[in-house]
Amino acid sequence: MSEKDFWLASPRSLMEDWRVVVGLAGLLAALYLPGIGAYGLYDPWETHYGEVARNMVETHNYIDPFWGSPWDPDGVKREREGFYSKPPLIMWMMAAGMNVFGFNELGVRALFPVLAIMALLAIYLAVSRFYHRRAGLIAAGITGMLPIYSIMSRQAVTDGPMVSIMIIGVMSLLIGLFYVKEDEKASSLLYWSTFVLFLSVVLGQLWIILALDRSPDVIRSAPEGRNILQAFQFWISELFAVGRGKGWVIALALSPLGAWAAWRVARQRRRRMLYIYIFYIACGLTVPAKGWLAWAPMGGAILGYMVVTGEWRIFKWVDVPTGLLIVFMTGHPWTIAMLGGHHPEWYKRFWVHDHQNRLFAGVHSIDDGGFEYFFKWIGYGMFPWIGLLPGAIARVLGHLRRSKVRDYTVQQKFEIFVFIWAIFTFFLFTKSSTKFHHYIFPGIPPLAILTAIFFDDLISNKIKASGVFLAAAGGITLWVGQDLFRMPGAFGQGSQNLVNLFTYKYDREWPEFTAPEALKGMSDAALKAAEADNAWLMGFSSALIWITAVAIVGYLALALFKDQRRLYGAALAGVAGLWMTFFCLDDYLPKVAVHWSQAGMWAAYYEDCARFGPDEEADYQMHMLETAQRVPSRGEMFPKARCREPIIAFRTNWRGECYHSANTVLPAPETKHLKPFLDQWGLDKPFYLFTERHRVKSELEPALPKDLKGRYTEVFGQSLKFVLLRIDSKIPKKNAKKRRPSPQKK
Repeated sequence: MSEKDFWLASPRSLMEDWRVVVGLAGLLAALYLPGIGAYGLYDPWETHYGEVARNMVETHNYIDPFWGSPWDPDGVKREREGFYSKPPLIMWMMAAGMNVFGFNELGVRALFPVLAIMALLAIYLAVSRFYHRRAGLIAAGITGMLPIYSIMSRQAVTDGPMVSIMIIGVMSLLIGLFYVKEDEKASSLLYWSTFVLFLSVVLGQLWIILALDRSPDVIRSAPEGRNILQAFQFWISELFAVGRGKGWVIALALSPLGAWAAWRVARQRRRRMLYIYIFYIACGLTVPAKGWLAWAPMGGAILGYMVVTGEWRIFKWVDVPTGLLIVFMTGHPWTIAMLGGHHPEWYKRFWVHDHQNRLFAGVHSIDDGGFEYFFKWIGYGMFPWIGLLPGAIARVLGHLRRSKVRDYTVQQKFEIFVFIWAIFTFFLFTKSSTKFHHYIFPGIPPLAILTAIFFDDLISNKIKASGVFLAAAGGITLWVGQDLFRMPGAFGQGSQNLVNLFTYKYDREWPEFTAPEALKGMSDAALKAAEADNAWLMGFSSALIWITAVAIVGYLALALFKDQRRLYGAALAGVAGLWMTFFCLDDYLPKVAVHWSQAGMWAAYYEDCARFGPDEEADYQMHMLETAQRVPSRGEMFPKARCREPIIAFRTNWRGECYHSANTVLPAPETKHLKPFLDQWGLDKPFYLFTERHRVKSELEPALPKDLKGRYTEVFGQSLKFVLLRIDSKIPKKNAKKRRPSPQKK
């Protein structure tokens, strides 16, 4: 077989394709893994979930999620309660990483890009079987090079794992439904991989819930005077009251179901059904990954496909009873534990607030829009491949128009399913009452797969009127690109759109561009700061301009050349996509983290503070009890340094302060909460305080007593958002007016 024939062949099994799979995994690892711990965790979500996971590691309890500070003098409260707004999978992933790599950024993020790589391998395995190896590599490559996908692989948030699991599940389902012959026997590798995966997921959850202990330990006797029936009823109610909050009881009760499901999986030897069982396992795992709403894109695609094609017989192929059992045992042991030990608070928050209300009523949506809302975020998230998307959609619809449903090939069935997956997801979240930019993320991978198939056909010169589509691709790429590389006129514009793909507070502070003519009227410090901001923005803009230009040249070369020179155009488009990935992961994210993460500020605190010595353990513990009102139980991990001076989080609630301090920061969410700390600590001892910069003069100064007004130095000021102060009555007032360094200087 020639080299060309090899890449245009469709492998039948993993064993005949393992070299390509291993090579692709290595390339993706080289692209995604370096530098994942080189910059701080982004506020508010990475640190919010990271603190819950850190508490799990500290307490060795992975089923009772907790968030909040124990410091509570004079009624100062800060959400000291169970953390129920998100399911636990990402916290388990973070906790596992911290147990292996330590309390740091690498530990928190380690498993997220690994899962993203596994999803890309699933795309390759599916597309290469329906088409050929080259198409599979292009599909995995384009999906992996998208800004939203690559960035989400580095973010320890719920959406990345949910979408990765969804991709693995859908690709397995499509192979099982459309590619594998009905009675084809499974290989030993597929059989044991499926069975071990199922057992690992089920047994892992049953082990985790063993730590649950939120009910009485004793079954009370029935009050005197009750007859035998009444006494039995009382005993049953007491048994339930005690058992519902005991993890070992719940695990014991679920074990027969788990054993039954394991038996049904173990007896299955057909290749088709094992792929479908992997889909069921993925459906189960999406529940602890994101919740039941994660079923909607997959379920909508399945139902939509059957409506369009009339293939209702699929229900006969997929062993629904076993599927329901697998989904329950792989996705719901933790929900039973939460209902038993944390009801009704968990139900009210997770189901009512974060499912029903988010979809139908709207929950703290900070941006809004109608049908057009997600169009631009699809454009930013798929840049620079977005230019090919209209052609990809036209190709799918054109192929369907020329065929009757009963004559569809397996490739057409694959494309219909993937197309409906994308369209249903778009309409679902367009109609959602709560909208965040990243909500469209589950619809991006199917669009990327269709784009990759279109791109492969362009390389093979199979597309009619390809020049029209490629000219349009160049125009669309320029249109979206200029929206990214232009200088921002306000917060939330230009290159800030990339960070807004995955974070919160879309109009957060961002370096401002100063026109050259305006610079002429500035002098000294103001001029230096404006020039630094301009240089920072121009660094992003220049890279994005070049990426846009290379992509456009690549598309035009594909349009102009009809011979082998088309490969040069395809290569240029690939270079642009790969450049965009490196830019996002290795340039953009680390630089933006200076302003979006508290890591630098906390490093400055731990470096600047006076520390307790190794022989002062008793003094340190007494100090922690008097200030933070807790002593971290794993002192070798938490916190990163043992400081003598406490630190106050003043009028801020961005979550990072709890994670980076190992929940020893003292919260003052309202101005009046500063006084209880000062009454306790005194005015003659130094302490640290951080807040948002704009609050220093307007809120902090008026709240400080006379002896402390103006008596502080700026320890950290590189962030546009936060400032760290050391407050000490011994500091002369004249030293307090210390201008912050430029945000761009490290």
